[in-house]
Amino acid sequence: TQSSYAVTVRITDGGGLTRDESFTLSVTDQNEAPSFVSSAVTGATEDTAYSYSITTTDPDAGATLTITAPTLPAWLTLTDNGDGTATLSGTPTNAEVGNHAVSLQVSDG
Repeated sequence: TQSSYAVTVRITDGGGLTRDESFTLSVTDQNEAPSFVSSAVTGATEDTAYSYSITTTDPDAGATLTITAPTLPAWLTLTDNGDGTATLSGTPTNAEVGNHAVSLQVSDG
């Protein structure tokens, strides 16, 4: 995409006289935050494999996305695929029955 544009503004008076003013308009790219596209799988059953396929997006073309899990119970594993997707998986046992905090983050650098 183009980052600068040549602009010319012309004014004309009632007598037909004109004046041109030219300038360059520069557009600066701003880093926009990535976001999660997928909906979390919020329920699991003991002794049954749990899996959540995570997908993310970033409005900035070409951004490298990294998915991490700052808060994760020991029975879950996060696998970042390096392409804006990841898998959260594991099998809870009877000892893990109950509510567990999970925190996921996506970063574009």
